[in-house]
Amino acid sequence: MYTVFELLNGLMDQIVPRPGYAVGSAKEQDKILEAIESLQIHFLKAHLAQDAGKIGKVAVRSSQAVGGYLLNSVYEYNLAEPAAIYQNMQNGLCGFIDSLHRNFPGQFDYSLPMPQPVWQKIRTVLEKSLLGLGKQGVSKELIALIRSELNHSCRDHTPDYITGQYWQTLAQHLEELDPEFNRETVPFNDAVVNTLVGCNFNSGKLIHYVLETAAADLTDEDAPVAYWTDLLKRINRLPITPEMQLYRNTDSCQQQLIQSINTELFAAEQLHREDEMQDKLIIGLSVDQFALLIRLMVDAHIFKCENINQLLRFFSRHVQTTRTLQISAESLRQRYYTISKASVKIMRDHLVEMMNKLKGY
Repeated sequence: MYTVFELLNGLMDQIVPRPGYAVGSAKEQDKILEAIESLQIHFLKAHLAQDAGKIGKVAVRSSQAVGGYLLNSVYEYNLAEPAAIYQNMQNGLCGFIDSLHRNFPGQFDYSLPMPQPVWQKIRTVLEKSLLGLGKQGVSKELIALIRSELNHSCRDHTPDYITGQYWQTLAQHLEELDPEFNRETVPFNDAVVNTLVGCNFNSGKLIHYVLETAAADLTDEDAPVAYWTDLLKRINRLPITPEMQLYRNTDSCQQQLIQSINTELFAAEQLHREDEMQDKLIIGLSVDQFALLIRLMVDAHIFKCENINQLLRFFSRHVQTTRTLQISAESLRQRYYTISKASVKIMRDHLVEMMNKLKGY
Protein backbone atom coordinates (compact mmCIF):
# COMPACT_ATOMS: atom_id res chain seq x y z
CA MET A 1 0.00 0.00 0.00
CA TYR A 2 2.98 2.26 0.58
CA THR A 3 3.68 2.25 -3.19
CA VAL A 4 0.17 3.49 -3.95
CA PHE A 5 0.40 6.35 -1.46
CA GLU A 6 3.84 7.20 -2.79
CA LEU A 7 2.48 7.37 -6.34
CA LEU A 8 -0.45 9.54 -5.26
CA ASN A 9 1.82 11.90 -3.34
CA GLY A 10 4.09 12.17 -6.35
CA LEU A 11 1.14 12.97 -8.60
CA MET A 12 -0.02 15.66 -6.17
CA ASP A 13 3.42 17.27 -6.46
CA GLN A 14 3.48 16.94 -10.25
CA ILE A 15 -0.09 17.89 -11.16
CA VAL A 16 -1.59 20.30 -8.61
CA PRO A 17 0.96 23.12 -8.45
CA ARG A 18 1.29 23.63 -12.21
CA PRO A 19 1.33 27.43 -12.79
CA GLY A 20 -0.42 28.52 -15.95
CA TYR A 21 -1.56 24.94 -16.56
CA ALA A 22 1.79 24.05 -18.16
CA VAL A 23 1.84 20.46 -19.43
CA GLY A 24 5.59 19.99 -18.99
CA SER A 25 7.99 18.23 -21.27
CA ALA A 26 7.15 15.05 -23.16
CA LYS A 27 9.25 13.07 -20.69
CA GLU A 28 7.38 14.53 -17.71
CA GLN A 29 4.07 13.77 -19.39
CA ASP A 30 5.05 10.15 -19.95
CA LYS A 31 6.05 9.77 -16.30
CA ILE A 32 2.76 11.22 -15.09
CA LEU A 33 0.72 8.95 -17.35
CA GLU A 34 2.80 5.94 -16.37
CA ALA A 35 2.22 6.68 -12.67
CA ILE A 36 -1.52 7.09 -13.19
CA GLU A 37 -1.82 3.90 -15.20
CA SER A 38 0.08 1.92 -12.56
CA LEU A 39 -2.22 2.99 -9.70
CA GLN A 40 -4.79 0.27 -10.38
CA ILE A 41 -2.32 -2.62 -10.51
CA HIS A 42 -0.39 -1.47 -7.43
CA PHE A 43 -3.60 -1.09 -5.44
CA LEU A 44 -4.77 -4.58 -6.38
CA LYS A 45 -1.35 -6.01 -5.52
CA ALA A 46 -1.50 -4.33 -2.11
CA HIS A 47 -4.98 -5.77 -1.62
CA LEU A 48 -3.80 -9.31 -2.37
CA ALA A 49 -0.83 -8.90 -0.03
CA GLN A 50 -3.12 -8.15 2.93
CA ASP A 51 -4.21 -10.88 5.32
CA ALA A 52 -7.26 -12.68 3.91
CA GLY A 53 -7.06 -10.37 0.90
CA LYS A 54 -8.89 -7.52 2.63
CA ILE A 55 -7.97 -3.91 2.15
CA GLY A 56 -8.76 -1.32 4.83
CA LYS A 57 -11.56 1.24 4.48
CA VAL A 58 -9.16 4.08 5.26
CA ALA A 59 -6.84 3.04 2.43
CA VAL A 60 -9.66 2.91 -0.12
CA ARG A 61 -11.27 6.17 0.94
CA SER A 62 -7.98 8.05 1.17
CA SER A 63 -7.05 6.91 -2.33
CA GLN A 64 -10.54 7.79 -3.56
CA ALA A 65 -10.37 11.29 -2.06
CA VAL A 66 -6.89 12.05 -3.44
CA GLY A 67 -7.76 10.54 -6.82
CA GLY A 68 -10.92 12.66 -6.99
CA TYR A 69 -9.01 15.80 -6.10
CA LEU A 70 -6.42 15.12 -8.81
CA LEU A 71 -9.16 14.36 -11.32
CA ASN A 72 -10.97 17.63 -10.62
CA SER A 73 -7.70 19.53 -10.96
CA VAL A 74 -6.93 17.95 -14.32
CA TYR A 75 -10.51 18.59 -15.45
CA GLU A 76 -10.16 22.31 -14.63
CA TYR A 77 -6.80 22.47 -16.43
CA ASN A 78 -8.34 20.90 -19.51
CA LEU A 79 -11.22 23.38 -19.47
CA ALA A 80 -8.81 26.33 -19.25
CA GLU A 81 -6.26 25.01 -21.74
CA PRO A 82 -7.47 21.91 -23.62
CA ALA A 83 -4.66 19.44 -24.33
CA ALA A 84 -4.41 15.74 -25.12
CA ILE A 85 -2.22 15.15 -22.06
CA TYR A 86 -4.97 16.39 -19.73
CA GLN A 87 -7.55 14.22 -21.42
CA ASN A 88 -5.29 11.17 -21.10
CA MET A 89 -4.62 11.94 -17.44
CA GLN A 90 -8.34 12.40 -16.88
CA ASN A 91 -9.13 9.04 -18.49
CA GLY A 92 -6.51 7.29 -16.38
CA LEU A 93 -7.70 8.80 -13.09
CA CYS A 94 -11.34 8.00 -13.97
CA GLY A 95 -10.28 4.40 -14.53
CA PHE A 96 -8.51 4.29 -11.13
CA ILE A 97 -11.52 5.62 -9.21
CA ASP A 98 -13.83 3.32 -11.14
CA SER A 99 -11.66 0.33 -10.17
CA LEU A 100 -11.92 1.33 -6.50
CA HIS A 101 -15.69 1.49 -6.87
CA ARG A 102 -15.99 -1.85 -8.65
CA ASN A 103 -13.51 -3.83 -6.56
CA PHE A 104 -14.15 -2.34 -3.11
CA PRO A 105 -17.84 -1.32 -2.94
CA GLY A 106 -17.99 -2.03 0.80
CA GLN A 107 -15.14 0.37 1.58
CA PHE A 108 -15.99 3.00 -1.05
CA ASP A 109 -17.20 6.38 0.29
CA TYR A 110 -20.53 7.10 -1.44
CA SER A 111 -20.99 10.33 0.48
CA LEU A 112 -18.13 12.05 -1.35
CA PRO A 113 -19.00 14.36 -4.26
CA MET A 114 -18.51 12.79 -7.67
CA PRO A 115 -15.49 14.15 -9.55
CA GLN A 116 -16.53 16.56 -12.30
CA PRO A 117 -15.67 14.30 -15.28
CA VAL A 118 -17.61 11.37 -13.80
CA TRP A 119 -20.68 13.50 -13.17
CA GLN A 120 -20.51 15.35 -16.49
CA LYS A 121 -20.58 12.03 -18.34
CA ILE A 122 -23.77 11.04 -16.52
CA ARG A 123 -25.33 14.46 -17.04
CA THR A 124 -24.58 14.37 -20.78
CA VAL A 125 -26.46 11.08 -21.10
CA LEU A 126 -29.37 12.54 -19.11
CA GLU A 127 -29.59 15.66 -21.25
CA LYS A 128 -29.59 13.47 -24.36
CA SER A 129 -32.44 11.41 -22.88
CA LEU A 130 -34.47 14.54 -22.08
CA LEU A 131 -33.93 15.86 -25.59
CA GLY A 132 -35.21 12.57 -26.98
CA LEU A 133 -38.28 12.69 -24.75
CA GLY A 134 -39.09 16.16 -26.07
CA LYS A 135 -38.91 14.91 -29.67
CA GLN A 136 -41.32 12.09 -28.78
CA GLY A 137 -43.94 14.56 -27.58
CA VAL A 138 -43.45 14.37 -23.82
CA SER A 139 -44.85 17.52 -22.23
CA LYS A 140 -42.48 20.43 -21.80
CA GLU A 141 -43.70 20.82 -18.22
CA LEU A 142 -42.66 17.27 -17.32
CA ILE A 143 -39.24 17.64 -18.96
CA ALA A 144 -38.70 20.99 -17.22
CA LEU A 145 -39.62 19.33 -13.92
CA ILE A 146 -36.98 16.60 -14.38
CA ARG A 147 -34.36 19.12 -15.47
CA SER A 148 -35.17 21.35 -12.48
CA GLU A 149 -34.43 18.50 -10.07
CA LEU A 150 -31.30 17.64 -12.06
CA ASN A 151 -30.04 21.21 -11.72
CA HIS A 152 -30.89 21.18 -8.03
CA SER A 153 -28.72 18.07 -7.57
CA CYS A 154 -25.61 19.97 -8.68
CA ARG A 155 -26.55 23.53 -7.78
CA ASP A 156 -23.50 24.27 -5.63
CA HIS A 157 -21.30 21.25 -6.41
CA THR A 158 -21.47 17.85 -8.01
CA PRO A 159 -23.82 15.37 -6.29
CA ASP A 160 -22.51 12.61 -4.05
CA TYR A 161 -22.14 9.12 -5.48
CA ILE A 162 -25.53 7.95 -4.17
CA THR A 163 -27.40 10.75 -5.95
CA GLY A 164 -25.18 10.58 -9.02
CA GLN A 165 -25.81 6.86 -9.39
CA TYR A 166 -29.54 7.46 -9.00
CA TRP A 167 -29.47 9.79 -12.02
CA GLN A 168 -27.34 7.31 -13.94
CA THR A 169 -29.85 4.50 -13.34
CA LEU A 170 -32.81 6.77 -14.15
CA ALA A 171 -31.16 7.71 -17.46
CA GLN A 172 -30.89 4.01 -18.30
CA HIS A 173 -34.58 3.44 -17.58
CA LEU A 174 -35.59 6.44 -19.71
CA GLU A 175 -33.35 5.27 -22.57
CA GLU A 176 -35.03 1.86 -22.51
CA LEU A 177 -38.52 3.32 -22.98
CA ASP A 178 -40.01 2.44 -26.38
CA PRO A 179 -42.21 5.34 -27.59
CA GLU A 180 -44.27 2.99 -29.77
CA PHE A 181 -44.80 0.22 -27.23
CA ASN A 182 -48.43 0.10 -26.13
CA ARG A 183 -48.91 3.74 -27.16
CA GLU A 184 -52.61 3.19 -27.91
CA THR A 185 -53.42 2.18 -24.32
CA VAL A 186 -50.68 4.09 -22.47
CA PRO A 187 -49.67 7.49 -23.91
CA PHE A 188 -45.89 7.96 -23.96
CA ASN A 189 -46.13 10.89 -21.54
CA ASP A 190 -47.87 8.58 -19.06
CA ALA A 191 -45.22 5.91 -19.65
CA VAL A 192 -42.53 8.44 -18.66
CA VAL A 193 -44.47 9.35 -15.51
CA ASN A 194 -44.84 5.64 -14.68
CA THR A 195 -41.08 5.21 -15.07
CA LEU A 196 -40.40 8.14 -12.74
CA VAL A 197 -42.76 6.71 -10.12
CA GLY A 198 -41.19 3.26 -10.52
CA CYS A 199 -37.72 4.80 -10.05
CA ASN A 200 -38.92 6.59 -6.88
CA PHE A 201 -38.57 10.12 -8.24
CA ASN A 202 -39.95 11.33 -4.90
CA SER A 203 -40.03 15.01 -5.73
CA GLY A 204 -42.95 17.11 -4.56
CA LYS A 205 -42.96 18.68 -8.02
CA LEU A 206 -43.77 15.34 -9.63
CA ILE A 207 -46.56 14.65 -7.11
CA HIS A 208 -48.07 18.06 -7.93
CA TYR A 209 -47.71 17.45 -11.68
CA VAL A 210 -49.44 14.05 -11.56
CA LEU A 211 -52.37 15.36 -9.50
CA GLU A 212 -52.83 18.53 -11.54
CA THR A 213 -52.67 16.60 -14.82
CA ALA A 214 -55.16 14.03 -13.53
CA ALA A 215 -57.55 16.72 -12.30
CA ALA A 216 -57.35 18.50 -15.66
CA ASP A 217 -58.22 15.26 -17.49
CA LEU A 218 -61.31 14.69 -15.32
CA THR A 219 -64.31 15.54 -17.54
CA ASP A 220 -67.98 16.04 -16.78
CA GLU A 221 -68.67 12.60 -18.26
CA ASP A 222 -66.37 10.92 -15.70
CA ALA A 223 -67.64 9.75 -12.34
CA PRO A 224 -65.05 11.33 -9.98
CA VAL A 225 -65.10 8.45 -7.46
CA ALA A 226 -64.52 5.86 -10.18
CA TYR A 227 -61.91 8.09 -11.86
CA TRP A 228 -59.74 8.55 -8.74
CA THR A 229 -60.21 4.90 -7.74
CA ASP A 230 -58.94 3.80 -11.14
CA LEU A 231 -55.91 6.09 -10.88
CA LEU A 232 -55.18 4.76 -7.39
CA LYS A 233 -55.25 1.19 -8.70
CA ARG A 234 -52.86 2.04 -11.54
CA ILE A 235 -50.37 3.71 -9.19
CA ASN A 236 -50.58 0.76 -6.80
CA ARG A 237 -49.82 -1.70 -9.59
CA LEU A 238 -46.74 0.05 -10.97
CA PRO A 239 -43.54 -2.04 -10.70
CA ILE A 240 -41.03 -0.38 -8.36
CA THR A 241 -37.26 -0.56 -8.84
CA PRO A 242 -35.85 -1.47 -5.40
CA GLU A 243 -33.32 0.70 -3.55
CA MET A 244 -33.86 3.76 -5.75
CA GLN A 245 -34.73 7.16 -4.30
CA LEU A 246 -34.07 10.68 -5.46
CA TYR A 247 -34.39 12.14 -1.97
CA ARG A 248 -33.36 10.20 1.09
CA ASN A 249 -35.38 10.25 4.34
CA THR A 250 -38.52 11.09 2.34
CA ASP A 251 -41.59 8.95 1.63
CA SER A 252 -41.44 7.11 -1.66
CA CYS A 253 -43.04 8.66 -4.73
CA GLN A 254 -45.63 5.88 -4.83
CA GLN A 255 -46.55 6.38 -1.16
CA GLN A 256 -46.90 10.15 -1.59
CA LEU A 257 -49.11 9.70 -4.65
CA ILE A 258 -51.29 7.13 -2.91
CA GLN A 259 -51.80 9.50 0.04
CA SER A 260 -52.63 12.44 -2.24
CA ILE A 261 -55.00 10.44 -4.46
CA ASN A 262 -56.75 9.06 -1.39
CA THR A 263 -57.36 12.66 -0.30
CA GLU A 264 -58.93 13.44 -3.70
CA LEU A 265 -60.94 10.21 -3.53
CA PHE A 266 -62.26 11.06 -0.06
CA ALA A 267 -63.39 14.49 -1.28
CA ALA A 268 -65.07 12.95 -4.33
CA GLU A 269 -66.89 10.41 -2.14
CA GLN A 270 -68.14 13.18 0.13
CA LEU A 271 -69.50 15.14 -2.83
CA HIS A 272 -71.04 11.96 -4.22
CA ARG A 273 -72.86 11.34 -0.93
CA GLU A 274 -74.16 14.90 -0.97
CA ASP A 275 -75.41 14.42 -4.53
CA GLU A 276 -77.16 11.20 -3.56
CA MET A 277 -78.90 12.97 -0.67
CA GLN A 278 -80.37 15.59 -3.01
CA ASP A 279 -83.97 15.05 -4.15
CA LYS A 280 -84.18 13.36 -7.52
CA LEU A 281 -87.02 12.64 -9.88
CA ILE A 282 -87.79 8.92 -9.83
CA ILE A 283 -89.11 7.50 -13.11
CA GLY A 284 -90.61 4.13 -13.93
CA LEU A 285 -88.61 3.77 -17.16
CA SER A 286 -85.35 1.95 -17.74
CA VAL A 287 -82.31 3.99 -18.71
CA ASP A 288 -82.76 2.85 -22.34
CA GLN A 289 -86.39 3.95 -22.36
CA PHE A 290 -85.64 7.24 -20.64
CA ALA A 291 -82.92 8.04 -23.18
CA LEU A 292 -85.45 7.35 -25.96
CA LEU A 293 -87.98 9.66 -24.27
CA ILE A 294 -85.40 12.46 -24.18
CA ARG A 295 -84.65 11.81 -27.85
CA LEU A 296 -88.35 12.05 -28.71
CA MET A 297 -88.71 15.32 -26.81
CA VAL A 298 -85.68 16.80 -28.57
CA ASP A 299 -86.68 15.60 -32.04
CA ALA A 300 -90.21 16.87 -31.51
CA HIS A 301 -88.75 20.26 -30.49
CA ILE A 302 -90.38 20.10 -27.07
CA PHE A 303 -86.94 20.47 -25.49
CA LYS A 304 -85.18 23.47 -27.02
CA CYS A 305 -81.56 22.43 -26.66
CA GLU A 306 -78.50 23.02 -28.82
CA ASN A 307 -76.10 21.13 -26.54
CA ILE A 308 -77.31 17.54 -26.17
CA ASN A 309 -74.45 16.54 -23.86
CA GLN A 310 -75.32 19.35 -21.48
CA LEU A 311 -78.96 18.21 -21.45
CA LEU A 312 -77.98 14.59 -20.77
CA ARG A 313 -75.67 15.63 -17.93
CA PHE A 314 -78.55 17.58 -16.39
CA PHE A 315 -80.84 14.54 -16.41
CA SER A 316 -78.08 12.22 -15.15
CA ARG A 317 -77.70 14.44 -12.07
CA HIS A 318 -81.41 14.94 -11.31
CA VAL A 319 -83.15 11.72 -12.39
CA GLN A 320 -82.98 8.14 -11.16
CA THR A 321 -84.81 4.99 -12.15
CA THR A 322 -86.29 2.47 -9.76
CA ARG A 323 -83.27 0.25 -10.44
CA THR A 324 -80.50 2.77 -11.09
CA LEU A 325 -79.82 5.32 -8.36
CA GLN A 326 -77.02 7.07 -10.25
CA ILE A 327 -77.34 7.37 -14.03
CA SER A 328 -74.06 7.92 -15.80
CA ALA A 329 -74.07 10.79 -18.31
CA GLU A 330 -71.98 8.67 -20.66
CA SER A 331 -74.38 5.74 -20.36
CA LEU A 332 -77.31 8.04 -21.11
CA ARG A 333 -75.46 9.50 -24.10
CA GLN A 334 -74.77 6.07 -25.61
CA ARG A 335 -78.39 5.01 -25.27
CA TYR A 336 -79.59 8.34 -26.68
CA TYR A 337 -77.83 7.61 -29.97
CA THR A 338 -78.29 3.81 -29.96
CA ILE A 339 -82.01 3.00 -29.77
CA SER A 340 -83.10 -0.59 -29.17
CA LYS A 341 -86.21 -2.05 -30.80
CA ALA A 342 -87.47 -3.27 -27.42
CA SER A 343 -87.36 0.28 -26.05
CA VAL A 344 -89.26 1.58 -29.08
CA LYS A 345 -92.02 -1.00 -28.54
CA ILE A 346 -92.36 -0.23 -24.83
CA MET A 347 -92.32 3.51 -25.43
CA ARG A 348 -95.01 3.12 -28.11
CA ASP A 349 -97.20 1.40 -25.53
CA HIS A 350 -96.60 4.25 -23.08
CA LEU A 351 -97.54 6.82 -25.74
CA VAL A 352 -100.73 4.94 -26.61
CA GLU A 353 -101.67 4.89 -22.93
CA MET A 354 -100.93 8.62 -22.69
CA MET A 355 -103.09 9.30 -25.78
CA ASN A 356 -105.97 7.38 -24.24
CA LYS A 357 -105.68 9.36 -21.01
CA LEU A 358 -105.48 12.59 -22.99
CA LYS A 359 -108.85 11.80 -24.61
CA GLY A 360 -110.41 11.64 -21.20
CA TYR A 361 -109.21 15.06 -20.02
